[in-house]
Amino acid sequence: AAGAATALAVAGAAGQPFDLVLTMGVAGGFRGWTEIGDLVVADRLVAADLGAESGVDEEPVRPAERISEIDRNLGFHSTGAPTHRGNGSRSADGAFLTLDDLGLGSSTVQPEAALTSRLGLVLDATGRRVITGTVVSVSTVTGTERRAAALTERLDPVAEAMEGYAVALAAQAYGVPAAEIRAVSNPVGRRDRAAWNLPAALASLRT
Repeated sequence: AAGAATALAVAGAAGQPFDLVLTMGVAGGFRGWTEIGDLVVADRLVAADLGAESGVDEEPVRPAERISEIDRNLGFHSTGAPTHRGNGSRSADGAFLTLDDLGLGSSTVQPEAALTSRLGLVLDATGRRVITGTVVSVSTVTGTERRAAALTERLDPVAEAMEGYAVALAAQAYGVPAAEIRAVSNPVGRRDRAAWNLPAALASLRT
């Protein structure tokens, strides 16, 4: 995003502004939407983990209880572990607050519909399967099925990457249209490097 903003600023100052900013790269694909090697065109770019958590959480463990647990594990005494006060799941009152909710701007950038449609038509010529949908930008790549399910429930995304939203914000600041194309290299969920297929994703991008 910083590099994109710099390039946009330099080009604008030189009187040769860009017409389009296009982010391309590999991404994780959400099950039920994509398979490895598919191409994804973003019709919505969302900063999925930029915001704040809110809600009722389980009670924190008091220091005395924590010490007792350590002592028990070390075998200093035989009293039982403190009673856990939560059920291990997120509270029904818990919520994720987006930038929109917080009044700090928008967590979403929406590419021009005509541009998204045109890119989809062009990519059809590659012979690869092309999916259009929400691509989430995250600062921490999803590595569990639980987080994948939470993102699916909240945003129904087709793919997960890291840069698209921020690059699109840089383009937006200079009044330049932005779009994102991704090739799926792995399923989103439990982190499993053996399931990644970067050669297949990169081959789709080259095509």
